[in-house]
Amino acid sequence: MDFELLNVPDTAAQADYKVRLELLNLAGNVVHVFPVRELASSGVAETRFRAFADSKLAFVEVLRNRRPVFSAPRRRSTSCRTMKS
Repeated sequence: MDFELLNVPDTAAQADYKVRLELLNLAGNVVHVFPVRELASSGVAETRFRAFADSKLAFVEVLRNRRPVFSAPRRRSTSCRTMKS
């Protein structure tokens, strides 16, 4: 599974920020945490995370994601969306 986080600037602030991707099961328990990545807020920026099919995630039927943002120039996001594997 590949996950892409994309920054599209919506402010003139010029500060980098850090983001972490966490995968949760249907009960809300964290089943995997990817390393913290840094994104530049000055322009469009992306980072990608990859989880392999032979990992422990293969046994989780439903994954939700949470994306805590640290040191954001304007706002923080921890929204979740559900996706089925």
